[in-house]
Amino acid sequence: MRKQKYSVYYRSINAKLTKSERGLFNLLLTRQNESGCVRGVYYRECCEILQISYQGFYDSLHGLEKKGLLRTQKNDYYDIDVWILDNDFKDGDYADGYINMSRAMYSDPEFLRLSAGAQIIATDAMRFDDTNHTTYRIGIKKLYNKYTEFLGVKRRSIKAYLEELRPFFSIGMRNGVCYIEPLSRAVRGLKGNRSETDKETLHRHLVRVECRRNRIKEAPEQVIRETADLFIQYGTEIQKWNEKHPYNRITLPGVIKKSLQTINAKTKNVYKWIRTLRPALVHKLLRNLLGLDRSMQIPIID
Repeated sequence: MRKQKYSVYYRSINAKLTKSERGLFNLLLTRQNESGCVRGVYYRECCEILQISYQGFYDSLHGLEKKGLLRTQKNDYYDIDVWILDNDFKDGDYADGYINMSRAMYSDPEFLRLSAGAQIIATDAMRFDDTNHTTYRIGIKKLYNKYTEFLGVKRRSIKAYLEELRPFFSIGMRNGVCYIEPLSRAVRGLKGNRSETDKETLHRHLVRVECRRNRIKEAPEQVIRETADLFIQYGTEIQKWNEKHPYNRITLPGVIKKSLQTINAKTKNVYKWIRTLRPALVHKLLRNLLGLDRSMQIPIID
């Protein structure tokens, strides 16, 4: 659910986020579920993307929490679960409007490393393009007046922010007007491939989280993609099952854990387990749990 409510966006601006806080916040927004939860935030991955130190990650995370934008909970040894506050779309509430965070730039490491001011101007330009399907146009004088007041910076800082955005936007000034138009990289990414859907992004992230939490070290991207796609393919059936069996639910973590138990059924010592992800086995388990394939009698595990 790669969306950010306008109310959350403006609250983040008023919070005066640092460069790393803004980058981390945008990154988290691309990985949340419909309840605003980001499962399994891993410090090493975030540090690599944002090019910050381990301490920088924890300072940014706690800074966002202190500024009232999120809350955290340590549910696993390896990572942290995060809830973005007041960004819940579970009930389909879109009345207040939202920013489409599925645009490629919000997941682009280079963009997430830009200064906080540059990311804000870029977000304004992109949401204008999303809403009006036309280039963001604003008078040059109005541009500087707006963002010097909005961001609390000097005119020269606004000039620097615009220069930072050139890999992602075409920026021109003529006849007293500034034109900011998103480039293909900002919309579709460097490769210009089909963008992932919200479900694909979320489920692939969740599979990576479970691989880490279950100490599956070798999991090629193709294997992660195939596994994630299974939970999308059977999403409707899983939802119907869980509605009928709220105390015996089928979950992605539970099925992946069960696949490891099946692979290592004859190995009692868990430290000697073969830890690998096998999409074909996950597929067979899913069908069995849903009652679509009775060839394997496997108990359901949450």
